[in-house]
Amino acid sequence: MNVQNSKANIIGSKSAKVVKIVLIDDHEIVRCGLANMLKDEPHILLVGDASNAEDGLSIIAKTNPDVVLLDIQLNNSEIDGFSLVKIIKTQTPDRVVIMLTGFDSELYLTEALRNKVDGFILKELPQTLLVCAIKMACYGISVWDTKN
Repeated sequence: MNVQNSKANIIGSKSAKVVKIVLIDDHEIVRCGLANMLKDEPHILLVGDASNAEDGLSIIAKTNPDVVLLDIQLNNSEIDGFSLVKIIKTQTPDRVVIMLTGFDSELYLTEALRNKVDGFILKELPQTLLVCAIKMACYGISVWDTKN
């Protein structure tokens, strides 16, 4: 994982704010697994999850999360994750969006950079690194996890 910035020392602070997260992924097993991984993490609160883009936008509007964890392929939506990023960033340019994928693809990485997402992480990332990536992105540190 590549990290850009030097603010990492403030992430573990006991006075750190609670990071509100919305998770959008079309696979229920992924949403449940990530919810289970994050439920006991201090300073992280999953405020909603959705299986498609439309429900995701509704939950974002209702909960005003700090971070959106977003799958690239949303098979049960009319739009994919990259199209959804454009909508989210148009509505709220400062909203942190981290793309979450099972595919280590140069094409996806390039598209993520083009859409100015705040991070790109693989679903195989261990829990500790996922939590760290979320906190770092929330503090403005760009996080990119690829095998390449």
